[in-house]
Amino acid sequence: MRSHATAAVYLLALVAGTLLCAVPAVHAANITIGTGDGTTTTFSGCLAPVPLPRGNVQIMAGLVAGFDDGAGSITGTGIASGTVDYVTGCVSVTFTAAPASGTPVLASIVGQVTAAPEFPASSAPSLLLLIVLLLPALLAMNKKFRRTY
Repeated sequence: MRSHATAAVYLLALVAGTLLCAVPAVHAANITIGTGDGTTTTFSGCLAPVPLPRGNVQIMAGLVAGFDDGAGSITGTGIASGTVDYVTGCVSVTFTAAPASGTPVLASIVGQVTAAPEFPASSAPSLLLLIVLLLPALLAMNKKFRRTY
């Protein structure tokens, strides 16, 4: 049976490993930013989580599709203009022809995307220092508990 100190060492290692590794992000897929009425050509909405990855935003309305160019513009056949604000997650698109009535205008994040850890990179050395300083004490506690039990 493992002691509490051994469990603490495993927990500390698990937390450190989780914080230091990039994890897959759950991004928006097929978020409706509007519905065609046969007249309106401009639609806008916001996606999450932010910041949005550059070059991975897609807008679709029926058979018309536009993709962001990684520089903040949405382009494609049937797209007159479009913008992406990667920081806020907001997109705006103007179609050359209004989507038909009832056609959903969808925004998505496409492709393989990973998110960076949600802590500043400058805190990683502090976390490693904490692990280095605490590990000997936890191991000593582990030895003490093994002798006692």
